[in-house]
Amino acid sequence: MVQAAQREGTGAAYVVPILMRSVASWQSTPIGHLEPLPADHKPIGDRSDRDKALGDIAEHITTVVAGIRKNLSNANAAQGNAATSLVHMDPLAAAALVKQKAAVQDFDVFLCYNSQNRAEVKQIGEQLKLYGILPWFDQWNLRPGWPWQRALEEQIDKIKSAAVFVGNDGIGPWQKMEIEGFLQEFIDRRCPVIPVVLSSAPQKPALPRFLRGMTWVDFRTQDPEPMKQLLFGITGNIDYIA
Repeated sequence: MVQAAQREGTGAAYVVPILMRSVASWQSTPIGHLEPLPADHKPIGDRSDRDKALGDIAEHITTVVAGIRKNLSNANAAQGNAATSLVHMDPLAAAALVKQKAAVQDFDVFLCYNSQNRAEVKQIGEQLKLYGILPWFDQWNLRPGWPWQRALEEQIDKIKSAAVFVGNDGIGPWQKMEIEGFLQEFIDRRCPVIPVVLSSAPQKPALPRFLRGMTWVDFRTQDPEPMKQLLFGITGNIDYIA
């Protein structure tokens, strides 16, 4: 319940409490502030028309799911319009799209970086959200107290692309482990793995061998515009750079 309430509070999930039996103190639970079903707050176990109550609950959940899908479809359409005009999405539309993606953990890009460059990579991640892109960023998505390898393994076969950031400090030890292990999965699935040279990188950044033949995104220069190049790499939408 605590996890459900936390995700509901951040907009990452929709939570629907369902009263199955009489419980005197359900309002004091972590989800007690949410409106439960059935709508009259009479538990299913206390009803003579249980089948009807369950049918009403199923209909309500179906309506909620339909609303989620409609919002995601509208936000996706807004994202396409924003890409064509090469401007940020409307902030509300971008936030709605990111929220919907987060609810189903539909990450667009895995951000692989040296911890020395966390601040700069985090800023790039925030900018990506303005375009409706949902990045997987360890500081946002790794729950304290749980093995990070397990969390990555759960997502690595679903994330659509990866960005490998290289700065003045080169490749970090944890980053190297990610590259050698998890990023190979992206290559095997024929997903884009994008080398991203940060503004702090030296003239000749040290890239891992298997990335050297790939097209870079270079934040040390503004021509071509690096953010649009990164968006093109993540989405494959050439309108970002047309």
